[in-house]
Amino acid sequence: MSGLLFRIALIAIFVVVAAGCRTVERIIAPTTDPDDCFGMSEIGHEAPLTLELLERLGWQAVVGTVTGPGTSVFNSPDGSKPFDGPRDAGGVDPVIITVHPVSVEQVIHGDAGGVTEVATPGGTVDCYTFDVQPQPLFRVGVPTVLFLRPGRYADGTPNLARPLLAKAWPVGIDDTVVTEHDGVIPLEKLGRVLGGDSE
Repeated sequence: MSGLLFRIALIAIFVVVAAGCRTVERIIAPTTDPDDCFGMSEIGHEAPLTLELLERLGWQAVVGTVTGPGTSVFNSPDGSKPFDGPRDAGGVDPVIITVHPVSVEQVIHGDAGGVTEVATPGGTVDCYTFDVQPQPLFRVGVPTVLFLRPGRYADGTPNLARPLLAKAWPVGIDDTVVTEHDGVIPLEKLGRVLGGDSE
């Protein structure tokens, strides 16, 4: 099936997939561009990120600072377009990612101290767009707790170089974070929770 026919066949496809604590509605939109372009939107409905859920998810966490603007690339080992249009409507690995440079100041949980880049799903490369909402919220130059989960290329193979940024909580001047469900907690308590000690 040609790229254009493939895209036409995907008009009005509406897909729900589960990814951790996130339920995803993925809509693949056709394009009238004669070139082999595509647009894709992903709208996530996320469960409240409680301390109990964090303990179960087992994400790595660091205090880090995003040091500059992000760069969007195709989510493949060499940065090339990984396939001819959307691979399939049920995939959960992003087609395009935006790579952000980070400086890690403190490891809270896991072994991500050597991380120099993190990825967020979505972005635009040439005429290809992958729009993902909501996005982790952070500001360049502001110390933030970065929750990281293993990255994967669009074909499902591990992307060990760039973990995926799942959540971001700014750090207060008193080394606390404002959680989504459990109020203000110190970083030290967050580390204990992520390590399996919620007391």
